[in-house]
Amino acid sequence: MEGQCPLLRDIQVDPKELTIEYMGEKDLREVLAIENAVFSEPWTENMFRQEKLLTFSHCLSACTAGEVIIGYSIFWIVADEFHLNKIAVQHEWQGRGVASALMTDMVRRACHCGVR
Repeated sequence: MEGQCPLLRDIQVDPKELTIEYMGEKDLREVLAIENAVFSEPWTENMFRQEKLLTFSHCLSACTAGEVIIGYSIFWIVADEFHLNKIAVQHEWQGRGVASALMTDMVRRACHCGVR
């Protein structure tokens, strides 16, 4: 489709199957499991907790319709800029557009906050 955002073009997961929302305390265990599976030098639970305390940090989790967390992103919005700090997706969900959906959601939230 001409003029379509490249981020949207890559989404293969059914949008009805995916919910992206702010990461809650109850999400940390599943997020840490993904973190440890995906990264060779993973963040600790305390690092996630400290990140969530920052007023400019946005910690999001992507859940399936069954409310299983399959990915997450962490980004900062400072003034009129955003910075992606971390993005990860469970191995079995990789290549299905979950990271693209998280990135698209990040861009929408950033634009809403005045990022240019």
